[in-house]
Formats: sequence, structure tokens, C-alpha cells
Amino acid sequence: MRVARAQTRTAAERSHVVGRGPSANVDGRLAQATSASHGTSPAHMRVYRARGLRAFGLPAIVCALALVAYGGYVRHWAWLGINGTTATLWDWLHLVLMPAAIVLLPAVGRAHGVRPGTGAVIAALGVGGAFVAAAYVIPLRWTGFAGNTLWDWLHLLLAPAAVALIPSVLSGRSPLPRPVLLIGASALALAILGGYALGWRWTGFAGNTAWDWMRLLALPVAVPVGLRLYVANSRDSGRLAR
Repeated sequence: MRVARAQTRTAAERSHVVGRGPSANVDGRLAQATSASHGTSPAHMRVYRARGLRAFGLPAIVCALALVAYGGYVRHWAWLGINGTTATLWDWLHLVLMPAAIVLLPAVGRAHGVRPGTGAVIAALGVGGAFVAAAYVIPLRWTGFAGNTLWDWLHLLLAPAAVALIPSVLSGRSPLPRPVLLIGASALALAILGGYALGWRWTGFAGNTAWDWMRLLALPVAVPVGLRLYVANSRDSGRLAR
């Protein structure tokens, strides 16, 4: 009798467990489907947080900067310390270029497959170059460009450009058309030759030693090289794991 009762109890427990397993799986799937339909899954929450940052965070930063500019340049609030002398366009570029390059990385990463045409890049560079030239020739004092050489512009632009090009480095695609890259490299080589051999003062290269060039190029070179090595190492590790 005891053996029969034990066998009966064991069979009942097994049937209960077996019956509970599929129902538990069904309940779990229903819960996941419900959470997904209501947008409460972790993936949905990450998307909502990213959308919230784009919808409220970036406009809030822009509004704050606009308020600071209004208070400093229009209302002349002394406690801001901002005016046409202490904070020119040159100073603002030093302040915002690197943070902007970091903040815009996700957008650049999503659009890294879309490469602008040669004509569009040359037109954009032409417009920018014309504005910079006008700021020097007229001169436009509020820009703060006067007195800054090509060397100073390289210090301003190279590090943010290296950060902005991270998605292109990771994908292995050229960020610009080859003709534009060749023209840029040729123009820089000509400026270096003119600065050192011909004494072109506007380049600001004369007097800069190899040590100065190493300090200028350390970050812009280390970022793409380090990322390429990291990606190659990760791929090799993944292949070995397989």
C-alpha cells in the first residue's frame, strides 16, 4: 500500500510539473508580448530615453546657450563675463566644437553610409573659406579670426574632426570623396613648404619643431589608429571563438 501511494504521489507530482511547465512558458510569453505591446520592454525603454534626450535635452542646451548669448551680448550681464571682446566666434568654436562632435556621434554613425558628393563638399568648403577670408580682410572683429594662423586653425579643428570621423574609421569607409582628400592633402603640403621654406607668415608654421607637430597630431592620429587596431583585434577574437 505504501509503495502504491508513493508511486501515485510521484506520478501526480510529475503530471503537475509537466502541466505547469508549458503553462509557465505560455504565461511568460504572454507577459513578454504584453510588455512589448505596452512599450515597457528594456529595448523600448532605451528607445524612449534616446527620443526624450533628442526631444528635450538638445533643445534645452540650445535654449540655454541662446539665453547666455542674449544676456551677455544684448543685456550685458556682467556676471556672465561674455562680450564682444572676451567671447568672440573664435572662442565659441573652441568651446563647442569638441562637445558638438561627441554629441553628434550617433547621428553621424547612422548616416556614415551616406557620403556627400565632391561638388557639395567643394561648395561647402568654398562658402566657409570665403567667410573666413572676409573675416580677415574686412576685418570682422566679432569673429576673432584676425591674428590666428593656419597653425591655430589646425589646433582648433583636428581633434574634433578626429572624433567626428570615428564612425567612418570603424566602418573602414572614406568620409570624403578621394578628390577632396587629395586636394586637401596637396594644399596642406604646399602650405607646409611655403611656411618653412618661403616664410609664409599666415601659415604660422615657421618656428614649430617636430615636438610641436607631435603634440598637434597625437590625438588626431591616436584615435583612428587605436580604433582600427581595436576593431581588428575584436574581429580576430570573434573568429577564434568560432
